[in-house]
Amino acid sequence: MLRFHYRYVLPYRSLIELGNSQAVLKVLEKTENDFTSQVWEELCRNYISTYGFDGVLYQMASRWWGSYYDAEKGQHIPVELDVVAESFDGKHLFLGECKWQNGHQLIDAKEELERLQTIANGLPFAKGHSIHYALFLRREPKHPDDAKIFYPSDIFSNTPQ
Repeated sequence: MLRFHYRYVLPYRSLIELGNSQAVLKVLEKTENDFTSQVWEELCRNYISTYGFDGVLYQMASRWWGSYYDAEKGQHIPVELDVVAESFDGKHLFLGECKWQNGHQLIDAKEELERLQTIANGLPFAKGHSIHYALFLRREPKHPDDAKIFYPSDIFSNTPQ
C-alpha cells in the first residue's frame, strides 16, 4: 500500500487535491502493468524465502542480472532472472521466472522451463547445485503440466505448496 502511495498519490497530490483525478488515472493506466509486475516479483521472492520449495529452505531470494554461456551459440548471453536463491546448506539453487502479463498473451510453460534450464546450464555459480525451477504466473499457461507453477492464489494463501 505504501509503494502505491509513493508511486501514484504523493507525486500527484496537487492534481488530486485540485480534483484532476483523470490525469492521475491516465498515468496509472499507462504504468499499472509495470508497477504490478514489480510488486508480483517481490512477492514471489518473499514466498520462496519464507516457505522454500520442494522441501528445501532457501536464503533470501533476489533478482539476478548477468550473463550465461550458451554452448550452442558459443557466446555469453545477457540475462535477468526474477527469482534466484541458494539453499542454506549450499547444495540447492532455486531459479524462478515471474510473468504478470495483461491481455491474452499465453505463456508456454514448457518453453519457459526449457529456457531456464538452458540458462542454468551456462551459469558458473550453478555448477554443483541441485537446481529447482518454478514459474510464477498470473494465469494458466500452455502446457501447465510441464513445470511447477505458482499462481496468485498460491502466493496469497500464505501456505507452502
